[in-house]
Amino acid sequence: MTSNNSHVQRLPECDSLSALLESPERVSAVPAHMIPRFIAELAARQAALSAIQGLLTSRLLAGEAAPVPRHESAERLLTAEEVAHSLGVTKRWVQRRARRLPFARQLSEHAIRYSEVGLRRWMANRHVHAA
Repeated sequence: MTSNNSHVQRLPECDSLSALLESPERVSAVPAHMIPRFIAELAARQAALSAIQGLLTSRLLAGEAAPVPRHESAERLLTAEEVAHSLGVTKRWVQRRARRLPFARQLSEHAIRYSEVGLRRWMANRHVHAA
């Protein structure tokens, strides 16, 4: 005597998330008791992937995606006057925008210096728009 559940037994079970990722059409073959485990595994992988994506995006936005050449590894801090000269702006322009310049470094309450490497990287990433 055969049971009515024999057709369910003929479906190949999908017992690992890797197998499911390789063949998503096998979702219907996942036993009901394994679904919570797969959902938990997927959530953990999504969280890990999101964390990696966030770190990579942060590096890209901070301009750290390009490696710093060896000869530039010694950090040189510039004054507002030196930055102004490099950019062709006034010292006051640099000072007013210090909080928004990603290469500015606050040494104390009233002392701000600017990373030379950061300034070069920032300048390289700037796009000039025609008026």
